[in-house]
Amino acid sequence: MPPKEGLRPDQERAPRLSPKQPAGAGVYHFDPRGPALTCFREGDRRAHLVRAAASEPAVARAPLVLVLTGLPWRTAWKYTSLLHVALQDGFQADAVIIRVNGEEVFNRQDVSTKTQVGSAGAVELMTEEGSASVEVVLPLKQLSMTIPVQLSTPVM
Repeated sequence: MPPKEGLRPDQERAPRLSPKQPAGAGVYHFDPRGPALTCFREGDRRAHLVRAAASEPAVARAPLVLVLTGLPWRTAWKYTSLLHVALQDGFQADAVIIRVNGEEVFNRQDVSTKTQVGSAGAVELMTEEGSASVEVVLPLKQLSMTIPVQLSTPVM
């Protein structure tokens, strides 16, 4: 069933109500498939929200605060490309630097391959679609390699 009011299934709504609202103070979850509003925390919880909002006075006074959340790993793929660089066999107490388009995205000392799984680690980052240059540098061994890659967003 398609989401209502433009809400995508990878986003959640959690209205927070003050004691003045007829539904009762609490934290509610809105399910667009119902549609249904379900209370999953009773009581005035605005103090937590005020702290999260850097003590914004308007949040403390608001009779209703609508919080829209998204899970980054569920939504980011729609707008960016995911670059995954896996460090596999051959590392033994190495310093490793990874740069993407000249920007350092990984810098670790003492990188070693776990021989049981053939992995020394990985780095994942969201990038813009298009051409990119991935450079892996092992400065203590004076080794480096640059790999051109083409990044694209997934086709749905």
